[in-house]
Amino acid sequence: MDARPNIVLVHGAWADGSCWSNVIERLQADGYHVTAPQFPMTALADDLARLRQVLDLQDGPTIVAAHSYGGQIMTALGADAPNVAGLVYIAAFGLDEGESLGALLSQGPTSPALAHLFTDKQGFGWLPEDDYVHHFAADVDPAQAKVMHAVQQALAGSTFTDVMGVPAWKSLPSWFLVATQDQAIPPDAERLFASRMGATTIEVRSSHVAMVSHPAEHRHACDRCLRHRRDSAGRRRVAGKGGRNSRTVGGGIGVASENVLKVLVRRHVFDSDRPFSAVLYGIFGGISRPDIEALFSELAASTSYEQFSSLVRQAQGSAGLMQFLQLDRDAALTLDPRAGHQAGRRLVRLIAGNPVTMGEMTRHVPDAGSYAPVTILVQQMPDGGTRVAYDTVASAIAPYHDAAASEVAQRLDTEVLDLLRQATGVSASATA
Repeated sequence: MDARPNIVLVHGAWADGSCWSNVIERLQADGYHVTAPQFPMTALADDLARLRQVLDLQDGPTIVAAHSYGGQIMTALGADAPNVAGLVYIAAFGLDEGESLGALLSQGPTSPALAHLFTDKQGFGWLPEDDYVHHFAADVDPAQAKVMHAVQQALAGSTFTDVMGVPAWKSLPSWFLVATQDQAIPPDAERLFASRMGATTIEVRSSHVAMVSHPAEHRHACDRCLRHRRDSAGRRRVAGKGGRNSRTVGGGIGVASENVLKVLVRRHVFDSDRPFSAVLYGIFGGISRPDIEALFSELAASTSYEQFSSLVRQAQGSAGLMQFLQLDRDAALTLDPRAGHQAGRRLVRLIAGNPVTMGEMTRHVPDAGSYAPVTILVQQMPDGGTRVAYDTVASAIAPYHDAAASEVAQRLDTEVLDLLRQATGVSASATA
């Protein structure tokens, strides 16, 4: 039997299995067995039955990745998914127990992609071509978007009132790709879904159909999920906020966090089309803002010596971030962000205001401030863009069950994540 896990792809409403074509090609080239079935969209129960039918055909551990309404189908697997090893949400719905799509969508204004949704005599909803091309698939070539519109699977109206049972993400590790330019599901709703399920989060500047316009990023999300499966055996799960479990994220956590600190870390990854130097300067300048520095001081004051020293050790141990992003630990690193333009210097690790080398953890940029428990890795990508990864502070505080320290850590994470969204170019409307 092939040692690589299987991958099942679940399309959403107003799409079909062909929307995964570019993703399938990449995954198959990597040697994975991929299945992307057609779903009837006649009722949630029917769609769930189709997913279970396909899962029964898999010959071993399986990663399930779903887009849009496909997330509803995947989530409805609940705890009864014996061969599912992980879940990947691509701009998808990730409802909790007792919630429904209709109730959720009614909480805000109708999104542009759904503004002119119409229902036929059989009770199925369809999208008109103009909204499909200009809003639903806004960053896809219009000719291709028209083809996608032509093969859309209409969605039964009953699916909007189906109430979610126990969600699958409560018992399975989850990953979430947030489409920051989504005009169907608000990006902030996607961030909310990801946050409450404890998912590893990747943000991509994409329309709702990220698997069509950014297939490589989808493959990377699956890769991270697969690395987690390979490396997570025996890892301890740590109780997080609200009694839910924090999840191991990425293959390198054991090196940097768990084996040293017995802490499982949540991390966020941002892929930006902005140049490396612009992103680096934006982060480097913002991390020393007085409000963020005040939070560093408040966190130090609200934690015990053991807690804060553990956080600082976590910030200094970046091997996990490096391995998580599949980076060569011997890659050229820069000590001074002003040297970021030099040849070969394309990776910077920031500890609060301190850019440091991976091999010389004790070196500081003069007058750059003191160590603080914030780890940010900034990487120049081959295409000229920039990738930023951030380990959250709150997840490292969680094992101590200290409410005051956790509240400060959450505020610090909020400020730092907002800074990273600004530096990487996420629009203000997407970060509200």
